Formats: sequence, C-alpha cells, structure tokens
Amino acid sequence: GLFVISDRGSAFRHVAWIDLATGREQALATNLKFDVEDIALSAPAKRLAFVTNEAGSHVLRFLDPGTRKELPRPALVSGVISGLRWRKDGGEIAFTHASSRSPGDVFSYDVREHRVTRWTNGNSPALNAAALPAPRIIRWKSFDGREITGLYYHPPSKFEGVRPVVVSVHGGPASQARAGYIGRNNYLVNELGIALIYPNVRGSTGFGKEFLRLDNGRLREDSVKD
Repeated sequence: GLFVISDRGSAFRHVAWIDLATGREQALATNLKFDVEDIALSAPAKRLAFVTNEAGSHVLRFLDPGTRKELPRPALVSGVISGLRWRKDGGEIAFTHASSRSPGDVFSYDVREHRVTRWTNGNSPALNAAALPAPRIIRWKSFDGREITGLYYHPPSKFEGVRPVVVSVHGGPASQARAGYIGRNNYLVNELGIALIYPNVRGSTGFGKEFLRLDNGRLREDSVKD
C-alpha cells in the first residue's frame, strides 16, 4: 500500500493509508485537527515522519507504520519545516527549519538518541539572533463567534507602557501567516518598540477546507471583520 496525504471525507489534510489490493483508504492520526503538509517514510526506522500546520507553526511528528500510533518527537521552536529527508539507515532525519531567529537552516533529528543537531547558520556573524522576538499565538472571537488566530511579536522589556501596534494581514485570498523569519520587520519591534500582529483571518490556508471557503464571493468582507 501507500502512505499519502489526503483530505477525502475530512475538513483537514491528514495522513492516510491506501491498500493497493482493495483501494480502500484509511485515515490515520485522526485525533489531530491540523493540516498535514509533508510526509517521509523510512522502512529501516519503522517510522513515518509528517509535518502538521498548527496555527502557522509547524510541528514534526512521527507515526509507527505498524501500530499506527504516534512516537516521541523533538521539541523545536515555532517555525516552518520543509525538505524532510531520511538517512538511509533510518537513524536520522534531516529538514530545513526557518524561525523568527533563522531565515532557514539545516537541522537533523537522531531518532534513537532523541537529539537535534543544527548543521548550518545562515545568519550574519554580526547579528545577535537571540535578541530577535519569537512569536506567540494569540486567539480571539470574531463577530460570529468563530475563533481567529494570529502571530504576535511583542517589543522587548526596555519599551514600557502602552505600545503602538501594526496589524499586517497576509495576501491571498488563499495564503497564511507563518512563524518564519520576518526580516527587516524585526527593526519595528526591537528598535522602535512597535508590536506586530499577523492575523490568519478566515480564508487562510492551514485551518481546514471549511475555514478556507468562509471568505468566498460575497463573504470576502467577513475576513475584514475578523
């Protein structure tokens, strides 16, 4: 059979198993109400790696192909994961990870030792990446009671009192604010003390098929109300 990403009969893209003999499709890890964006199987490791999109931040997860149960996963900072590649012997998986403090670097996870290794550093030597703000996910209720989320970047503690806020809505209509590198916008937060909010209004990807359709046609202004 095949391990695939499917949204058949579900609001979310999930991991599924297709039996080639019968054509029957079985959804796996159905307790996870997030879109799956990448998968990579290793027969020697007896693991299926997959990435879930959780309010704009990626989580690297593992599934036992035999028992179909989740296995331990690495603790990574909020960010965007891509390019899953297993070592041939199945002992390690490599991936690219971009975050608020890295525009995209190569990491690996040793599944036996539960150890994460960073292999590259794309930042300028003059940059103190540790000083860059990490986003946190915020949630609020919209006009119709639906929960909307966003990525919030808070100024450092040297800025006191009420702070100005920039709300930056992503393009689209089908797109999503992600917990990746915000580049020169770090200047607004770190040097000017301006808070940043990147909302994922209705119509954003990553929150299931129903949420994606909520701003279609005459409903477009509902995303503005969010």
